[in-house]
Amino acid sequence: MQESHFFNLSIRDNLLLVSPEASEEEMMGACELAGLAGFIESAQKGLDTVIGERGIKLSGGQRQRLAIARLILYRPEIAVLDEAASSLDETTKQYVTRNLIRLFNGKTLIIVSHNPDAWAAFDDKLIL
Repeated sequence: MQESHFFNLSIRDNLLLVSPEASEEEMMGACELAGLAGFIESAQKGLDTVIGERGIKLSGGQRQRLAIARLILYRPEIAVLDEAASSLDETTKQYVTRNLIRLFNGKTLIIVSHNPDAWAAFDDKLIL
């Protein structure tokens, strides 16, 4: 599915759903790699900021970055991302993509996108 599911809980609680034992340092590390740490640090309640049902209190890009942070915390061997960065600005998209390539080294990461620029970061890793 193209849309991640979020609950009317805090950012912390939405992250802990996929990694119940994660420390605050691990959560913030995942958020940093997903390009979300700046938002969390500027939010009055930080990780305890409630995001609303389905993440309604977040922008589309913030929801996508939170979903990527959950993926990073979960550490799957295989992941399929369908238009996972479509709401991100170009700089953030490149930053997050580089981090995902590094984190999924030796694992399987499938990126589905209508944007050919999304594929460019994969160079020789690209399989069509």
